[in-house]
Amino acid sequence: MKLREEQKLYKEAQKLARQFVGQAGVTDIEFGLKHKKGKLTDEVSLRFRVTEKKKEKKLKQSEILPKKVGIFATDVLLNQTKIHQARNENPRSIVQPLIGGVQIQSDLYGTSPNYWGTMGCYYRIQNYVFGFTNYHVLYGSTDVPTVIRDYIGRLPISQNLNRVNNRIGIAANLFNPNLDYATFIIQSPLDQIQSINMIEGLLDSYAFPQINMPLLKSGAKTGITFGIIDGRSCLDCSELSIHIDARYPNNTGIISDYGDSGSVWVLNNGSSILKPVALHYAGGETPQWAKAKSFSSIFASIRNKMNNQNSIV
Repeated sequence: MKLREEQKLYKEAQKLARQFVGQAGVTDIEFGLKHKKGKLTDEVSLRFRVTEKKKEKKLKQSEILPKKVGIFATDVLLNQTKIHQARNENPRSIVQPLIGGVQIQSDLYGTSPNYWGTMGCYYRIQNYVFGFTNYHVLYGSTDVPTVIRDYIGRLPISQNLNRVNNRIGIAANLFNPNLDYATFIIQSPLDQIQSINMIEGLLDSYAFPQINMPLLKSGAKTGITFGIIDGRSCLDCSELSIHIDARYPNNTGIISDYGDSGSVWVLNNGSSILKPVALHYAGGETPQWAKAKSFSSIFASIRNKMNNQNSIV
């Protein structure tokens, strides 16, 4: 399906989804591939995420969801409890020069010195080189006013426990807790040949997400894993659902794990140019799935911030 056609269908799905906002038990409504017996089909549907799946005969009339809404068949899926995937364990040894897909720690947050996540990538914006990760990796649940007042401009990002010698970045003013992204200005030497650990190629621009788009990421815990975009929220256009890609028989069956928070899903098209698509922030099991925020939304947020503030740090 071409992007323009998908965008048209997605906008139609958004309109149709509005009538179900606030319905009891419905936590989200997605535009995505229909599931059948736990496996993905090729049919694009309107997917209702619910707190509990019940047989139709046990539902009240007002709780029964239609089999079809407009032009879309519907699907009912159990709500996915989003689990942030920062990790609390002794991190791996330092990797130099600096590259995406490696473990990082924040000196600003974490009840344990072993709390860590992934630096998804570095990215050049104007005259700065920024490292990208999750807001919750750098700042946890710290509120925005505290971050702005106490943390921006500090040198808080390290690659391992030996923080004095391995601080690599200064906290930057480009962040958004709702999109769960945060940036820092990198102070370390960069790898000029490869952008992301274990993935050949250099990062350039970004790709707009599409249903069934093949992706891969390099997480500090799981290494390389493969997925496909199988859904996009109609209520929050930045929110993507990623399903394990069954086309890779050597895949371990694990799409993400604790320590992968902040890793970047890039377009998997065999090109030497890597296009970031989404920033991984949560995952879960049974079956394996991942949640990520679209880079198209993240870069829109960054452009808005850079147009409306005087300083990056």
